Amino acid sequence: MKSFGLVENRILECDYLLNRLIEVEQKLNIFQMRCYLNSFITMSRGLTFVLKSSLNGLPKLEEWFQIQMELLSENEFSRSFVLARNEVEKVGIPHLNSGQFIDGKSVTYIDLPITNSGKNRIRVKTIDACCSYFKTLLEVIHNSYVDYGVYIDPEQYYSLKGLAFHNLTIEDVEEEHGIPRGYTEYGRNENNLLIKLTDEERLDMLWRHIPMNLEIAQFLKKTTGRMKNSTVNTDWLDA
Repeated sequence: MKSFGLVENRILECDYLLNRLIEVEQKLNIFQMRCYLNSFITMSRGLTFVLKSSLNGLPKLEEWFQIQMELLSENEFSRSFVLARNEVEKVGIPHLNSGQFIDGKSVTYIDLPITNSGKNRIRVKTIDACCSYFKTLLEVIHNSYVDYGVYIDPEQYYSLKGLAFHNLTIEDVEEEHGIPRGYTEYGRNENNLLIKLTDEERLDMLWRHIPMNLEIAQFLKKTTGRMKNSTVNTDWLDA
């Protein structure tokens, strides 16, 4: 199975930075906010690079990636975060502008570039802009699970349909995880009698040996309102 762990790690890193940003905003600690904001801008902007690298070599990737970039461009802050990342890394411009208390809560604002020269900028609420951009990035990640899940998602890859797609057998899965081929072919029933197991039962036994990041599924549901697709779908690959 193609590893998708680097993408999942980057997602959780961005989420950590965003949560810290939200926390320190309420303390109106400008220095800490600037540190977390700069890190979030850089890490979130790089998420699409990590995604494309992790999917490298999969069929129809260039066409798929272009569609996702068009989706990302529909976010009103997408272009600004690209430009802001360049300013953070190459120039060192601080984008955090000001803060104030509104109804007992602190709110900060950032000046995001909207042109390459950086002369034209928009002033927006820091957290609103970061959350909006990150959510759109997560929509792209969700789409990768839908269209390429049979390659990157253990739930899909190690399903009967997924194994058939890759021309693999349950014995291949056993061997991949250090288990003797055919080890799960037989089991015992409630009467302790030896019985031949179905393929579904064999996969159920093997699941305990298959590493999965369940945190990602819960995270995508919380942030996008959409469950991570766990059913093999090859519509994009077959189109």
